[in-house]
Amino acid sequence: MNCQNCNSKLAEGVKFCLDCGAPVATNSSAESLSSPKPNFENGESQILSPDQAPMPDEVDIEIPKIQSAKKLSEKIPETGNPSGARSFKVAWVLATFFGFLGADRFYLGHIGTGVLKLIGFGWYGIWWLLDLMRINKGAQKDSNGEQLADPDNFIAKARVISAVVIPIVLIFSLLTLIAVIVGLLSPSTT
Repeated sequence: MNCQNCNSKLAEGVKFCLDCGAPVATNSSAESLSSPKPNFENGESQILSPDQAPMPDEVDIEIPKIQSAKKLSEKIPETGNPSGARSFKVAWVLATFFGFLGADRFYLGHIGTGVLKLIGFGWYGIWWLLDLMRINKGAQKDSNGEQLADPDNFIAKARVISAVVIPIVLIFSLLTLIAVIVGLLSPSTT
């Protein structure tokens, strides 16, 4: 069997000519290969015969480079977040509900200040409030100096919820402080 394009001898069962790259006609596809093919380049419709069709060596195919798994793992930080920054949502939830224990500081990688915040219970709410405001403002960064990831999708909701949570916590703290002061000032009944 010979190639219809370059007339070179073909081995049995091959699908493409090794010399010119033209597809080999089989009994079922002989008619489709010999029929003209439309060409729609430049908006014009031209009919090309099989010998005018572009050959595989003339076609521009860009093959992407494959990186090794080691190189890929070096680019993904320990947080598992491909962008490298820690999540705004996680930092906000930790700051809001566990900020007095320093959980937000530990999550952001500020271990030293997290320990200080834990020892002082958020410095009696002041540090908790400052960190929560910094996160809501979008000014809080992680230990690598990177902004928190994806604040735009959640920051408006976080500000509304914080506007409710902060006054409740402050009122509760004030009532607790008043109760302690009243308890200390009242005469003991022993």
